[in-house]
Amino acid sequence: MGRPAIATALLILAVAAGLRLGIAEAAHPVLLIGDEHYYLEVGRAIAAGEGHYSKRLGAWAAWPPGQSWWLSHFLPERHGMFEDPSYVPPDALRAQAVLGTLLVAAIGVLGGLLGGVRVGLVAAGL
Repeated sequence: MGRPAIATALLILAVAAGLRLGIAEAAHPVLLIGDEHYYLEVGRAIAAGEGHYSKRLGAWAAWPPGQSWWLSHFLPERHGMFEDPSYVPPDALRAQAVLGTLLVAAIGVLGGLLGGVRVGLVAAGL
């Protein structure tokens, strides 16, 4: 991969990170819908050392653990720290933005492996 392609890839990642972080900051506080409640609840349980358990559903690992595990690193360790159980701390939103940017890079690499540099750049840019 030549210098122009590297520069383009870095530009795509910078734009991806900037958009995600900017929207995360502008959208705070976030209104959670659907599965987001589950991921937040289980992330808090993992952070508190209670394991991958949803009290609301009464289930262990109802969904795959990756998202909740990632969130657990950016959530308070104590339950009840916030009155609203759907409150998402700003650090957790920023962590989600970083994860999204890493996924852009992964998609670019995968596209590059499957179809070449141009395909990888287009895939990351989309």
